[in-house]
Amino acid sequence: MYHHKAIESIKALSATHIPLFMDDFGTDYSHLSLISQLSLSKLKFDRSLIKNIANNHSQQRVCHALLDLASALDLEIIAEGIETPEEAHWLFAQGVLYAQGLWFSHPLESDQAIDYLNSN
Repeated sequence: MYHHKAIESIKALSATHIPLFMDDFGTDYSHLSLISQLSLSKLKFDRSLIKNIANNHSQQRVCHALLDLASALDLEIIAEGIETPEEAHWLFAQGVLYAQGLWFSHPLESDQAIDYLNSN
């Protein structure tokens, strides 16, 4: 499944205090077993976990469980792919501090991003 050398390399990076994030958490390519093996800083919740979450009680229960897991492992969450204010408000109410998605802004070139950040 995961190559032993790759895991060793990730652990070596972590030992240098470089923050490590697991992207696309919640997709087929992320595995719960790796979370406890690696010294991660943050998990990025994939859009598939949060799409329409404000209205989907089953999905909310899954998200609560994953938030509890992240909390137990001292991991911060980044929610990606937020497209509606309802998704953002629900996640922020659960204590998610970091988010990205089209609801905030469409993708920007670097100079546009600087202007956007300076204007807010």
